[in-house]
Amino acid sequence: MIEWCYQIVGHCGFDNKLVDIAVSYLDWFLMTKSGMPALHDRKTYQLIAMTCLYIAIKLFEPEVIDPSIVLHLSCGAYTEEDVTDMEM
Repeated sequence: MIEWCYQIVGHCGFDNKLVDIAVSYLDWFLMTKSGMPALHDRKTYQLIAMTCLYIAIKLFEPEVIDPSIVLHLSCGAYTEEDVTDMEM
């Protein structure tokens, strides 16, 4: 997932530090009661990782990417609603 995050950040021309921030968010979330199930479910883990990168981009880049771009990059594995729900 981290390699994928670096590919996305590089493709979009964003700072690589966004991946560090996203992974930090991911680690924090996985340590919570809500995040624990993702440690045993690959699909949920991927969705959380993608959402963390999306949040980092929203917070630290002047140009925000649309959730539909994240969905396209996931090859349709998730819906826009999946990302926005996970963001909450």
